[in-house]
Amino acid sequence: MKSYSHVLNEIDSSERSIDYAHQINQQKKLAQLGEMVAMIAHQWRQPLNAISATAINLALKVQMEEFYPEEIEKGAFFIQNQCQKMSQTIETFMEFVKPSKEASYFFLRHSIDEALKLIERQLYTHNISIKIIEEQEGIKIFGYEDQFEQVLLNLLSNARDAFDEVDHDEKNLILSISLGDEGECILSIEDNGGGVPEAVRDKIFNPFFTNKEDGKGTGLGLYMSMEIIKKSFDSTLRHTPIKGGSRFEIVFNPTITSLGL
Repeated sequence: MKSYSHVLNEIDSSERSIDYAHQINQQKKLAQLGEMVAMIAHQWRQPLNAISATAINLALKVQMEEFYPEEIEKGAFFIQNQCQKMSQTIETFMEFVKPSKEASYFFLRHSIDEALKLIERQLYTHNISIKIIEEQEGIKIFGYEDQFEQVLLNLLSNARDAFDEVDHDEKNLILSISLGDEGECILSIEDNGGGVPEAVRDKIFNPFFTNKEDGKGTGLGLYMSMEIIKKSFDSTLRHTPIKGGSRFEIVFNPTITSLGL
């Protein structure tokens, strides 16, 4: 029979575990919120600048009485078009954060394209080229599509940040989709952004570990990505160092991988 003090120690240990899990979950939510705000800001900066410049130009023409009705109409149409783009950005993000009600099959390539829509502007402003190699088309994965897109978005964001630490004329990001010998689907995200230092490679999936500069990382992205892939997809997220960069691979279990049209 357990002693009273032993029971108290077990309760205390359990409470500490629950509190630690709660802290991780809260940090995860804050990190995701920060990423979302940053991405919306990037997506909106260009159309806002264009709207401002167009409005100023139209106002000057009116003041100088050098405008024509067709110019006003053209400027108004341009502003309306930019506003529609901004509205579409919000709709895309709302669709992204809306939780899936239940697991289902989804096309892997479609989800990759959807995730890229959220970050392509940032990659473009960082002069990062993207290449997608689809060795096997029509691959479907069974699971929660929104969770997969969150993982992919985190891996792409990490690759983007890695390029800030190196001076490259060519910044390349390669995504490849293939099938393994046992029917497993392998999604590879490879970059030439310098790679993870050897001294910390065994720590990158630990919670709260980050080798980014202060204020740029929470240390939860890779940990939560690994947990999502493991618990929601019964699959594996792994890292492999390559010359001049990194390769992250999501290896989807054959039991949740399917080919379909």
